[in-house]
Amino acid sequence: MKRYILVTVLVLVSASSLAQSKQTSVRSNELVNLNRLHAHVVPNCSRAVMAHHGWADFDRTKQVEVSGIIIESKYENPHAFVRVRSDQGYWAIELSAVPRMRRHNITSEMIKTGTRVTLVGHPHKKRAREMKAIKMVLNGKTFDLTS
Repeated sequence: MKRYILVTVLVLVSASSLAQSKQTSVRSNELVNLNRLHAHVVPNCSRAVMAHHGWADFDRTKQVEVSGIIIESKYENPHAFVRVRSDQGYWAIELSAVPRMRRHNITSEMIKTGTRVTLVGHPHKKRAREMKAIKMVLNGKTFDLTS
């Protein structure tokens, strides 16, 4: 969390420094446009930075195992994602970041709709049937999603 706040502060400082350095060399209407840009970019950048929460929303003291069929998958940053239909109901499961998935040779084709999968992970603290996976079993092969 500290890292994301630092990025936001750096963006604010950079944009403010740019605005101050341009004050003497631009006409007033250009300065107004720069300030509008600053007012729009900084809040949106902050929102995007804070949206990536990591493990904070998941209870790392508990583990859940879910087996079923993938009914939806996304193989994109910041994290791959699958929705699984299991005997326990429908689960929304966050996987690893795509570069980590690639390091383990897990492709988008391997987690496509219709694939049988077993996932072990930490449940969401507030939302039922949502978890962050730490291990995935596909076609009898186990993948560690944390390394």
